[in-house]
Parts: sequence; C-alpha cells; structure tokens
Amino acid sequence: MSTACDRTFFGEVYPVDCPVFSGADGEDVEEFCDKFRACAKLDGWSDSDQRLRLSLCLRGHALSWFRFMSQHDEAATTDDVLRELCDFFFPPIRVFEAKMQLHKLVQRQDETVLSYAVEFACLARKSRCGYSDKQLADLFLIGLLPHLRQPVLLQLFMRSSEYTYTDVVRASRTAEACLELEHSAPFELRKPQPLLPATAQPEGATLIKPLCAPADHAADAEASLTKSKPRKPCPRCNGPHWSSRCPLKKLPKMLTPDDE
Repeated sequence: MSTACDRTFFGEVYPVDCPVFSGADGEDVEEFCDKFRACAKLDGWSDSDQRLRLSLCLRGHALSWFRFMSQHDEAATTDDVLRELCDFFFPPIRVFEAKMQLHKLVQRQDETVLSYAVEFACLARKSRCGYSDKQLADLFLIGLLPHLRQPVLLQLFMRSSEYTYTDVVRASRTAEACLELEHSAPFELRKPQPLLPATAQPEGATLIKPLCAPADHAADAEASLTKSKPRKPCPRCNGPHWSSRCPLKKLPKMLTPDDE
C-alpha cells in the first residue's frame, strides 16, 4: 500500500508514492523508515511536514502508537520518532534472530553473488550488529561458495591495501563472471585443435610445410656415410669403406669350394 503525494516539475504536478506501515506481521519497519526518509529528502519536507506526512502514512496499530507518542513527546524530531518506531516494531528478540541468521547465512548452489549480497546486507541492517567493515567482509567471505572463495581470496591477497566489504563483493562478482565465461566458452576455443593435413587445409589458407622432407633425411644419411670411416675393413673386398658402399655389392656372389 502507498499514499500519493504531489511533486512539481517545471510547473507540472506529478504524484509521488509514499510508503504505508501498519505494524502487521511480515511488514518491514526499517524499509518503511528508509523509504519515508527518501521521500522527505526528495521533496524537501520540513520537520513539521514530515510529522504530518508520517501521520498519513501510518495505519492501525502503528497509527495508535504514533498518536500516543505525539501526545507525550511533542518536542521529538521526526528522526527520533522514526528511530523509536523501529525499536518498538522490531524488538530485541527479532534483532537477535536476524543476527543469528546473518552468521548462518551461506550462498546456495543456484544463487548468484548479487542475490546473496542483497540478503546479507538486509540481515546486517536488521541485526544492528555494529560490526566493522572488515568484520562484515570476513563474514561475507565465509558464506561464499568454495569455488568462488578461492579466487576472491587470491585477488584480495594481491592487494597492497586492506580490503573492505565493498571490495569483497566486487571481487566475488568478478570471479563469478569469469567462471561463467569460462564454462560458456565453446569447446573448440578451450581445447587446442590439431593441425590439418596439407590436403585438408581450408581454401585460401597458407599451407604448413614440414621442417624437413623425407628426401632430406635420406640425403643426410648418405652424406654421413660418405664422410665417416668404418672401424673394420669391408668383409667383401677388405676396402676402407662401409659394406653398404662396397663396389662388389652389386656383383653376383662367387662360389667358394665350401659352397661346391
């Protein structure tokens, strides 16, 4: 529910929706106070205007409480009234419950970092824990998924200055985006492809030639045989060359007495 207030832009009147609070179960009193302060700042209401607008935005049990407070504490400012409204409709037992939920909060497997950060900030505001920025950052890291916590800690470790809660949330969203990009990349881009044969190269592509052809290997072997000398003479002609280079190799084999 909301109540409309008028706001003027360049001579034209536009309605502005103000929040409504009745104190029923399920209503967030701190959210109502934040929205009411935003409307008051947006329209530039004075303190007396804020008291009047607040009486129009309250319903039921909350309106009865406001009337009682207005009769017994007329000198209180609107900020004091809103603070006491939060204390009355958000008792210490609910503050303790919110604090316990904050310490038990963990990121679900199907939950994004942004959704987890919103829920964490909401519980931190409701619990009124009074933690420092560094303590909130460490508590946020504890609830992160393990596969996100490791790259975030690596990013924070490489920083020269001390990290803050905002730095942790930003680093978590960066790590999540990098992991999503890695998993969404095509398989062909993540795995190196073997080189295609020369006959299978695409049209217009530069053919990749081998470093040395098989004929070059044969020429190198022939040159090494020509330059080197064997340790023993040739078994056919007792010459100072390899048996494979013997000139009698191509002649027919001569019969010996043993063969006869």
